[in-house]
Amino acid sequence: MGLYDTIISQYPIPEVIIEGKIVSFESLEFQTKDLNNMMDSYLINMDGQLVYLEFNWTAQEPISEEYKNTYFHGILNFCTSYISESDNLYIINFFAKFTDGFIVSITPHVKALPKRVFVEDIDGVINKILDN
Repeated sequence: MGLYDTIISQYPIPEVIIEGKIVSFESLEFQTKDLNNMMDSYLINMDGQLVYLEFNWTAQEPISEEYKNTYFHGILNFCTSYISESDNLYIINFFAKFTDGFIVSITPHVKALPKRVFVEDIDGVINKILDN
């Protein structure tokens, strides 16, 4: 686990097909460990640039209302999860390629996780993984 950063995208994120259903990712918050891992918030704007707001954690408020460009260059991995209608859990990783500060491509990768059974005992809920 540990710390991570969040990403919101105004830029179109590719849809994926899971169990025959098209899944879209508009208005979602994604997680990444590819940046500072300081629980910062980033935005992929409509132009395909990765930008951020400077934040003062002590005062719990943004330092400025203006986004700053990161000029990110490389592959940025960010992810989310999805629970299907049949209660299967999926992790969707997106690999966004940035060149000279602009997004060039986004490639999704879908991974199914093992089914889980929740058993309640005297201490609360225990999460037990079963083989598929």
